[in-house]
Amino acid sequence: MYGGIEMSVINGVGTLLETVVGPRVLEIRKSGELGTEHKVSFRDIKTKGDTESQRLIFAFLREHFPEHSIRGEEDEQATAHQGTSEYEYIIDPIDGTTNYACGSPFFGISVGVAKAGVPYAGVIHYPAMSETIWAESGKGAFINGRPLVMRQYTGEKCELLMAGDLLPGSEHLFAPLKELAANVVMFACFTVTARFVAEGVFKLYVHTGATPFDICAAIAIVREAGGVAVGIVSDELDLSRGQIPIILACNRAIVEELRSRFANSARTVRV
Repeated sequence: MYGGIEMSVINGVGTLLETVVGPRVLEIRKSGELGTEHKVSFRDIKTKGDTESQRLIFAFLREHFPEHSIRGEEDEQATAHQGTSEYEYIIDPIDGTTNYACGSPFFGISVGVAKAGVPYAGVIHYPAMSETIWAESGKGAFINGRPLVMRQYTGEKCELLMAGDLLPGSEHLFAPLKELAANVVMFACFTVTARFVAEGVFKLYVHTGATPFDICAAIAIVREAGGVAVGIVSDELDLSRGQIPIILACNRAIVEELRSRFANSARTVRV
């Protein structure tokens, strides 16, 4: 099903997410026994679904690819596995946990593969949407078995839908974002928004403080679909940082236009 890499990785992980992990997190939600815990604030929660998803993914990777490093969003320091190869799996067991806990379909399970610190491949499964997207560097992107190729922007502003997740302290960036777009939407889930960017539904997505767990798989997929994934101020995306300002876009011209508008805003972009 999953053609290419380390395709043993993409194939194995994709099948695991579709047949084991996805059904399990939906089962937990249906039971109503989420066991929700607050991590840093009321906006930052963890559920039994997050913990179980990460446990299942880690167990699979440690068994089949023990030489590769692994880090996951939940209890990162305690659960990280240091391997001997240049590959590292960066896992978000449920991206959009609040959406998941509230019954929304807009959440994803993300497994990114970084090679020497650079996003190289990834698979994201959306259990409630019955969709899986994946990619490997140089081999294209796919959605449910068919090629995923981004529809490009034709220049009509009426079709320029954008998405934004602006952390506290960067709300001033909404005005220049809205000036450029016909409309700005928010899903409160990086991986779901990235799926629509990769398809070309949204032409641009700005997040002022995403995590490596949010973005690793999504970067590989958006780039292989024909899009751009860069930082807000510069092109650099450092997966060792805790918060990473990022732009996903259908082309470089929109990135530069947005950067210009941000630079002219009343306050600077925090990076």
